Order: sequence, then C-alpha cells, then structure tokens
Amino acid sequence: MGRAKGLPFLFYFVLILLVALQYDNFHTGTSSQALDSVIYFKSTLKDVMQHYGIGDPGSFALGGLTLFHNKWFDANTVWLINLWPPGFMFLEACILKIFGEHAPIIIILQVLASLCLATTLGFFNSLLTFFTRKPIALLIPLMLLIPEQSRLYLVTPDSVLRGETFAISFALAGLFCLYLAYANNNKKTAIMAGIFFGLSAWFRSQFEMFFMVATLNVLLTGIIYLSYKKINNQPASFILSKNIFKTLTPFSTILIAIVMFHATTLPYRIYGYTRTHNLLWVQTSNLMMLNNFVTSEVMDKNGASFLRAGGANTPCVIAPKECAEVSKQIAQGLPPFELRNKVIHILLQHPEAYISMKLKLLPEFWFSSPDTGFMTTKNLSDFIFIICFLWSIIWILTSLRSPLALISYWLSSSIVLAYGLIFIFAHYETRYFIFFKIYFLVMAILGIIQLISQSAFPSLSIYFKKGEKNDSSYGRG
Repeated sequence: MGRAKGLPFLFYFVLILLVALQYDNFHTGTSSQALDSVIYFKSTLKDVMQHYGIGDPGSFALGGLTLFHNKWFDANTVWLINLWPPGFMFLEACILKIFGEHAPIIIILQVLASLCLATTLGFFNSLLTFFTRKPIALLIPLMLLIPEQSRLYLVTPDSVLRGETFAISFALAGLFCLYLAYANNNKKTAIMAGIFFGLSAWFRSQFEMFFMVATLNVLLTGIIYLSYKKINNQPASFILSKNIFKTLTPFSTILIAIVMFHATTLPYRIYGYTRTHNLLWVQTSNLMMLNNFVTSEVMDKNGASFLRAGGANTPCVIAPKECAEVSKQIAQGLPPFELRNKVIHILLQHPEAYISMKLKLLPEFWFSSPDTGFMTTKNLSDFIFIICFLWSIIWILTSLRSPLALISYWLSSSIVLAYGLIFIFAHYETRYFIFFKIYFLVMAILGIIQLISQSAFPSLSIYFKKGEKNDSSYGRG
C-alpha cells in the first residue's frame, strides 16, 4: 500500500480504536446489567464464555475454545455449527494459538475489528475520491460512525464479541470494491468484492442469505435493465461487453463478485452437505420455520419469550387451528423445509392479520437499541435512517440512465428482498436491522455526493471535483 493510500487507513484505524476504547465496560442486553468483571485488558475467552452463557458471544467463545483444544467440534459441541457459521470461532481459536489461552481476548479482537473497519472506510475513501477533493473524501466515511446505533454495532466490545463488526465491515468492503472494480476496470477488485461478501457470510449467517437472494436477483435485475434501455431506445452494452475479459461492465462486475462469493463459501457448504445432507449454510432457518408453529405459552415456558416478542410464531397467533394441525404433523415427522409452504399458506389465507401483526412489531425493533432491549427509544438517528432509505430509493430509480446504477439497483433491491423474507418467516431482533440502516446510509451519502458533484448545488460544488471523474459512470466516462 502506497503512502498516500495508507494515510487514510491509518487515520481511520487510530480514530476507530480510540472511539472503541471509550467503551471499557459493555452491556449484555439491559442498562442495569453493566459488566464490570469482563474488561479489555484482563478478560480471557473463558471469562467471556462464563459471563454470556449460551448467548451468541458465549457460544462463539465455547466454539473458539473447542477448536483450540480439540481441533474440531465433537458430538457435544457440533450444535454450534448447526446454529452459526464457524468463521468467528476460527478467528478466536487462531488468537489463542498465537497468544495463548489466557490472552486478553477483548482488546485483541477490538484491534482486529478496528483494522477491519478501517480497511472498509479506506475503500469508501477511495471511491469518494472520484467525486470529492481528498480532505472531504477523508472525512465523509466517518459519517458512518456518527449515529449511536452504528457505533453500538460497529465498535463496542459487545458487537465485536458477536462477530457483527467483522461481518458488516466485510459486506460494506465488498460493496465499495464492487463500485471500484467497475470504475477502475479492475477484475481483481471485483474478485475481492466477492471474497469480502463471502467472508461476511462466514462470520454471520444472515449475510449468506443476503447474497443468496442477490444471486437469484441477478437475472431479474438484468431483465429490468434491458427492458428499461429498450423502452428508452438506449444501447445495452453495459450488460456484457463485446470483450468481457478486457472491459468490465456493471453486469459482468456483479457476475464476477457473485461467482467469487460462492467460491468462498463452497468448501464449508460441501462440508455441511456431507454432515446434514442439505445445502443450508446453517440449520437456523429450520429452527425459525419450527418456531412459527410453537404457541406463545410454550415459548414463555421454555424461556424463549424474546422469540414471541419478535413475532416468531405469528402463524400460530393468527391461525391457532391451522397451527395445532401443523404441530401434529411436525410431531409425526413433517420435514422442516415443508413448513415454508405452511407459513405461506397461512399468509395467503390471512394476509391482513399476518401483515398487520408484523407491521405493528416493526417500530418497536427499528427504534430500539441493545441497551434498552425491547423498550422503544425514539432516537433521532432512527428517523434519519428512514429518510436515508427513502432518499436512496428515489436516487437509484431516478439515476437509471447511469450504467453504474445497475450495481446500486441490484444490491439495494436484493437487500430489500432479503429483509422481506425476514419479515415473513423470521422473528425480529434489533440487530437484524442495523445492516439495512448502515447500507442505506451509505447509499444516501453516495446519492447526495453525486448530486452535489454534478453542480446541482453550485455553492457547494466548489468542494467537489468537476469533469470526467464525477459523471454518472465515475471514472469510466
């Protein structure tokens, strides 16, 4: 890395680490449970496991310790990789291999997470230099850390111990590399984008779902864009160039990234198939399908009231008779994958009640934070995230004349479709929404920057570049 490119990375790394170190204690779900015993410079992975129990950080810690001692998971711990991908557990085990079992795991992970996030912001900075002058491009990526929820999920020890920081950073790095690959006509950067997408799935399973939806959405996106160009009598050479191996188009850039995403995830998917005889990344989705047909009373009795509060058993609530019948079928051996059809059937039979129940729960989780659990906290930043989402959609749909809009449309529509699946099949958790919020914050920033750089606001455009580098194709005008 050259000195000029390395300075923004170093700036971001130092700043992120300084912000992170302000959170010397952290919370486990409510503000009354501040953790004093597990702090940066003392805590071992065993301390983390004992404190969190079967929660995500505690389970990851158990997985890391298991890999450190036993090389792989045995019959007593294989449930860990049924519920979570092993990427973060591998990382924790590697840290123990290097620094020993009594290593101060939190500060080490915090440094690594800061390096990861700083790399992501460095890619964002590189992208912004196509639009803005270097001092502005250096500062704009820090906007991702201004909202309180962004900091809670990107830099706090709690988020680091859940693997969220790494997964979100990898996904955003893939996004920025995707744009940079096309802007610089660089196939290696497109390959990097796909690898980053894959790494995000290795750390948190919801990102595998995001990019599986994105895979299926490639064809739909191509059809929509071809139709748009045909209606407007515009050439469609941006889909595939005459010499795809020399000149990247937005569509071929996406294809390269998707292929590399699947190449990155294929080894573990093959291993999973040999063990479970299905191609699911993890088995959590089967559990979510089963949760749809568990009564609220049973959930409360089993200590899973958070699932009920998140709408996990919506079909059971709105259609108790159908739920009881499906429960009997489950007891008789109905395969979990067939439950999807049962959920869809109830949705189609009771669409108004189903959608109404899910919508009523939505504000409670959108306007909440890790410190308040399910308590609604109408944070200003949560309203700003809504504005960012709406502005992003407007910007993308009104910029369809741009070849680069294909990338924005493809990934944004994929994210919306993926969250639609969560809306239908899964329960809500506050953390599920944070990537949606940060992603559309990025989209909103890019839309505003592009609008200003095109001299829509002359008084501001003096701070932004003019000429061939700020057109709708970035550096490819």
